[in-house]
Amino acid sequence: MEMLYKNEHENCPNHDNGSSPTIEIKELAEGEVLIGQPNVGRIIFLLEGHVNYSFGSFNDCVMSRKQMLFLPPDYHFKFKVSKDTCIVMIRLLDKIQLCESYMLESLLHQTIGVNRNQSGRSRKEPALLKMNEAMDIYIDGLMFFMRKGICCKYYFKTKVKELFYLFRAFYPKEDLAMFFKKALSLDAGFTYLVINNYYKYRTFSEMAKAMNMSPSGLEKRFKKAFGVSGYKWMNEHRAKKIYYAICNEDTPLKSLSVRFGFATKSSFNDFCKKNLGFTPGQIRKNALQGPNDEQVGDNE
Repeated sequence: MEMLYKNEHENCPNHDNGSSPTIEIKELAEGEVLIGQPNVGRIIFLLEGHVNYSFGSFNDCVMSRKQMLFLPPDYHFKFKVSKDTCIVMIRLLDKIQLCESYMLESLLHQTIGVNRNQSGRSRKEPALLKMNEAMDIYIDGLMFFMRKGICCKYYFKTKVKELFYLFRAFYPKEDLAMFFKKALSLDAGFTYLVINNYYKYRTFSEMAKAMNMSPSGLEKRFKKAFGVSGYKWMNEHRAKKIYYAICNEDTPLKSLSVRFGFATKSSFNDFCKKNLGFTPGQIRKNALQGPNDEQVGDNE
């Protein structure tokens, strides 16, 4: 079966053929490295192969065949392919919503009392989801039509909605709560706005001004949405970016201290020791030695 009127589709304004399409199939060979910084959230489906991945405070974690990973917006990431790999990458251009009557924030209470180790998964790794039969059928159909030539924004938007409905229908709420943990909030609209824009501002005051709010008003909104102060939240995200850069770049530590706005090397060292538990040199040494119990974890 071939797609009809192929030229009409390819010349349509909705043809999603840019450098960052909503849905993308990527074939990666053994030894390849995929690096990026998403401005939007992504869900990665690993259909074949094996990768080691890093993002935020997670370093050199393992992802295997038929697993799914949620990448929050504005997190640098790196995939190191140890076996020929096929992935499907879905970019989340809109606010995440499971269905019209069940919002993502409804999962919040499911995280209370959840033992993050009950499945034997290390606390140093994010929650992955296993592709079940419903998800296999969804991905197989999606890939079939994409390989026939369908690359339409309208079609992709419909398929993203279908994906979240399948999450709602065929996955336990407790598993979804852990999978989407970094996107959960009591104030979902505000959270979406912050996560997709906070990196544009160097200080909390700059963000407040851009949002046409007073610092105190923004602080109240932050505490409601994230459960912590705005300063602490931004500080934690700054620390995670620094940790990723130290572990995954060859950039000299002195240059990193300048990039992240530190006036002196000692202030950079003090920040890392306070927020990451080790000096920049110790963090890089640990990363080169491979994962171990001394590496920083995700404390959110």
